[in-house]
Amino acid sequence: LLSVIHSETLVASKAARVVWAAGGRGVLEFGTRRAHGPEAGVRAARAACVGGCVATSNVLAGALYDLPLAGTAAHSWTQVFPSERRSFEALLETFPDTILLVDTYDPVVGAEIAATLGMKVPGVRLDSGDLLEKSRRVREILDRHERQSTKIVASGDLNEFKIEELTAGGAPIDSFGVGTDLVTSRDAPAL
Repeated sequence: LLSVIHSETLVASKAARVVWAAGGRGVLEFGTRRAHGPEAGVRAARAACVGGCVATSNVLAGALYDLPLAGTAAHSWTQVFPSERRSFEALLETFPDTILLVDTYDPVVGAEIAATLGMKVPGVRLDSGDLLEKSRRVREILDRHERQSTKIVASGDLNEFKIEELTAGGAPIDSFGVGTDLVTSRDAPAL
């Protein structure tokens, strides 16, 4: 009983801090692969949504607890295709409401490809590097191609402190995918 209360309260508290830092931008729970086992991932997803996350990438948690789902493809999805363009097309043909991961190789090139697809692109995700600068460049590319409705999602070792820096810097990021720091509460792992 103590470990359940501790773990889920810990994650919900961390989620609340991350959501607060996001300042009204959505926070997606992306931490299952870093949770302390499969069951812990499901419980962490629920706790994160209790703490304010708008969705989880954990499909089982979504089914068990009626939580909204959100996610994107992994870098490995892009890498198994002969071209980045073909990987994006295949993903959108299969999941038309998904978010494309555009920085497997080069985020500027990936954003150009996404912006010039002959199909709706709900969103793009940036997962590494200088997210402030990358998000600005990607937003410029999307806007230049009249893709103002395409959202930008950022992920990659995010926590409330990094999100605060991004929002204070005016990053044109619409939502944040937070994983490891959220489900492990790395900075404060014990209540």
